[in-house]
Amino acid sequence: MNDGASPSGVQLDPHQAAVVAYRTGHARVVAGAGAGKTRVLVERAIGLYLEGVYPEHVLLLAYNRSAAETMRQRVANRVGAHIANRFAIATFHAWCLGQLRRWWPDAPQFMSGRLLGTAGAPSEASLAIPMIERMKLDVYWRDGLSAASITTEGLIDIGRPDAPKRIREISGLAATPDHVAFVREWTALKAREKLIEFADMLGVVAQSVLQQGTLDHVQALRRRYAHVMIDEGQDGNAARYVVGNWLSSFGGDFLRGRFPTMGDGLDVKGGTCRSSLIVGDFRQGIYGFTGAELDLFQDPDRDLLVLPTNYRSSVRVVAAGNAAVKGEAWNDDPRTASCVPRPGAPLGEAVQIWDDLKDVPEELDAVFSDIERRCRGLRPWSDVAVLARTNAILVSLELAAIARGVPVRIAGQAGGVWASSVGRCFLAYLRGAEGRVTWELVDVRNRPRRFLGKPELAAVVKGCLALAPACSLQEAVGQIPRPSQGLRRLSDDLDTLAALSWKARCNKIQQWLLAGESKGAMGGSDQDAAGALKALCDGAIELGSVEAIEKHQKAVAKAEKENSVLLSTVHKQKGAEFPIVYVSAVRAGVLPHKNAHDHDEELRLLYVAITRAEEVCVISTGGKPSVFLEKLR
Repeated sequence: MNDGASPSGVQLDPHQAAVVAYRTGHARVVAGAGAGKTRVLVERAIGLYLEGVYPEHVLLLAYNRSAAETMRQRVANRVGAHIANRFAIATFHAWCLGQLRRWWPDAPQFMSGRLLGTAGAPSEASLAIPMIERMKLDVYWRDGLSAASITTEGLIDIGRPDAPKRIREISGLAATPDHVAFVREWTALKAREKLIEFADMLGVVAQSVLQQGTLDHVQALRRRYAHVMIDEGQDGNAARYVVGNWLSSFGGDFLRGRFPTMGDGLDVKGGTCRSSLIVGDFRQGIYGFTGAELDLFQDPDRDLLVLPTNYRSSVRVVAAGNAAVKGEAWNDDPRTASCVPRPGAPLGEAVQIWDDLKDVPEELDAVFSDIERRCRGLRPWSDVAVLARTNAILVSLELAAIARGVPVRIAGQAGGVWASSVGRCFLAYLRGAEGRVTWELVDVRNRPRRFLGKPELAAVVKGCLALAPACSLQEAVGQIPRPSQGLRRLSDDLDTLAALSWKARCNKIQQWLLAGESKGAMGGSDQDAAGALKALCDGAIELGSVEAIEKHQKAVAKAEKENSVLLSTVHKQKGAEFPIVYVSAVRAGVLPHKNAHDHDEELRLLYVAITRAEEVCVISTGGKPSVFLEKLR
C-alpha cells in the first residue's frame, strides 16, 4: 500500500499522501488509532517548506506541550533545528499567551509570575476557598474552578439565565446558581489582583475575536499564516474552534449557527490562509468533562479526509476496537466508521475477556499471574501496560503487584501511590501518630480545618527536625508557653490517633482528609480522589504498619529505576502504544463510571484502551461485567 510519497521522498499510503498533498481549502482529517497522524503533519510541514513556503507562515497547534515538542523535534531531525525553530509550533495556550503579550506588552496579568499556581503567583485554592467561605456558597472549590474554566473556554455568557444548564450540557458538572456566583466573583478577583489562570490564555483571545474582530490587532492574526494545522480536534472546545477558524479564515453555515457574529459581522473569510487542517478522531473524544465539544470537530462545511489504516495493532485488536464503537449514533458515517489493519499485519491473539472474575482480589491475582507468565525471564516488563478508568484502581494494582514481586511504576507519579499528594498526607498522619515529624505535616494542618497557619506550623516542624534525635510535634507544642488553638488541636489529634488501633487509625485519617476540603466533602470533580483515598486506606490497613508501607515504597523506587510494568489511567495514555495491554476493572460502576454523565464518552474510553495494544489485549472485570463488553462478544 506504500505507493505514495511526500515531497521529501518519504513513502506514504494513498490516504496519508492525500493529506500531505492537500494545499488549497479547509478540511477535517479523521485519523484512526495508530494511523500516523503526527508523521503526516510533520511531512506536510516539511513538504510546504521544500515547496518554498516560509516556515514562519506554517502554524501547527498541538493539544499539549509534549505533542508540540515531538512535532518540532521530528521536523528538526529532517531539516535541522535552525529550520524547525522557524515554524510556528506550539500548544494552543502557549500560542495565545504569546499573542496577548504582543497585544498588551505592559499588562501585568500577562507577565511572568501572574499565572495562578505557578512560581510567584498564589495557588488557586488559597484564593478560592476563602472566597467560597466568605460568600457562603454551596460549592466545592475545585468544582468552582472547573465551572470558571468551562465558562471561559466554552464561551458561555455567565449573565444568561441558562448558564448553569449550558455548563452541565458541555461538561456534566452539576452547576447551580452558586457556581455562577463563584464564577462572577472569581473573574472579578482575578481582574483586581491582575492574575490569570490557564483557561484565560485561550479565552481572552477567543473573546477578542468574537467581540473585537474588526480591530487591527485581531485582524492581523488572519494575515500571518498561509497554512494552519490543528491536532487533536476531537478534544477542542468553543474557544479553540473560534480561534482555529479565525486563523484559517474559514467559516460556513455550521460556524454561523454557533457563533453568528463571527460568521456574519466579522467576515471570517477575509484572511490570507490558503489551507487548514483540523486533525483528530471522534472515536477518541474522551475529554468532555473538561469542556471539549465533540460536535465541533464534525463541522460538515469542511472537506473530509480520512486516515483509516492502523499501523500499530494486530488484526484482532483492530477488529475489537471497531466492534466496541460499531453502530453508535456518533459513528454512523461509513467513510469513517471503522479502521483497517496495515497490510501484512499479524492476526495476533484473540482479545481476551475475563468476565468470570467474581471480585477484585481474584482479578488482581489473575492479571499479575498472567503478566508473570508472559514476562518473567521471557520479555521486558516494560512491554506491558495495565490501564484503568480511575486512579483508585491504580492504588489496588500497585499494592497487588509489589506484593507479588512484579515491578511496576505509575505514569506521571514518581514514587508510586504513597508519593501522591494524598499518599504523603496519609503517611504524615501515620508517622505523626508514632511521634515522627515530617514536612508533610504542614500539608495536613487544616485537614480537617484547624485554622492553623502554614508559617506557624512550619516553624515548629523545622524546630523538631533540627533536634537530634528529632522530637515529636506533641513534645514541641508542650514546650511552647502559649501555643495557638490550631497547634493544640493538631497535637491533640495526633494523640487521638496514637491511642487507636491500626485499622481505626487509618479510618480516622481517611475521614479527616475527606473532611479537609471546602464544605467538608469531596465534590463531583474529585470523586476519583475520594476513591483513591479509600483505596489507600484499605491498602494501609492490609500492610499493617508504617514500616511495611516504607518497604513498599522502596520496592516501587527500585522498580522505577529498572524496566517495569506501567500502570496508568486510560486518559494519560492516549497516543501511546504497548505490545501488551491489560484493561482492568471493566465492570459496572467503573466503566462506565457510576458518576459519568456521558456514557458515549465512557465507551470511547474503552476504545482508546483497546487500541493502545500492538499484540495482546486482555480485558478483566473483577465484578459484574460492564454492559460495554456485550459489544465485544
